Amino acid sequence: MMDRGKIKAVFRNEWQQTFTAGGMTGWLLLCLFPVLLTTLVSRVGRIDPEATEAWTMILFPVCEIICLLQLLLWATPWLSSELEAGNWIYLSVRPGGKTAVLLGKYLAAATRTMIGTTIGLLLALLVAKPEDGVYLFLVLGTLIAISSFSYAAVFTFLGTLFPRRAMVMAVGYSLLIELAVSFIPAVINQVSIQFRLRSMLFTWMDFLQVQGSWRPPPGFEDMLGNSSVLLHLGVLLCMNVGLLWIGSQLICRREQVSKVEV
Repeated sequence: MMDRGKIKAVFRNEWQQTFTAGGMTGWLLLCLFPVLLTTLVSRVGRIDPEATEAWTMILFPVCEIICLLQLLLWATPWLSSELEAGNWIYLSVRPGGKTAVLLGKYLAAATRTMIGTTIGLLLALLVAKPEDGVYLFLVLGTLIAISSFSYAAVFTFLGTLFPRRAMVMAVGYSLLIELAVSFIPAVINQVSIQFRLRSMLFTWMDFLQVQGSWRPPPGFEDMLGNSSVLLHLGVLLCMNVGLLWIGSQLICRREQVSKVEV
């Protein structure tokens, strides 16, 4: 049985590292990016404040990019950082130590990403001042939370599977699956997280504005999707649990080399 105290200890330690000078600088720069972009668009693009759809199409991809960038830095190298620091031997002899580090770092990376991106979204909306800013914040904030935990599970798994090349694999996954495959108008795009986030975005925004059932334009059904939100949430939840479980089994059963053999 997993010791929750060990997971909390890892989680707390990871958050403490956030409040160092270097950690806070990088975190704030990423959080302020949506604000800077919104300010630039507001002054140069001169978007109508009442154009909620326009701000949605701008802020949604920006927030997703910020989520990915933060998780690339915090979730992907979770195992390689322990190997380089020489802590893996100590963790290996502690009961449940490996899994506790995996879950603790996963939760820390996901919550840190969620909070930072949500703060950036809030500040960006205060600058943009769209007409329906409150529910736009609720919708995008919910999607930020979902994407933070979902991408954190994927990147943590990739960091477990390829500890020495985790960053390369995570970037490749982001470009190939989340950017390219997710926009292919075929069933294959359903393997991407972005497809499900995009489907939930269109569903919720249409429901909040016109109280109707959103249907994608003819010819765009496979690209945008019109499945129920519960289905998307269920698939993402199963994916997260499955990837974390497989990752925990891998680190518990596979030997790790702390230093590269010369």
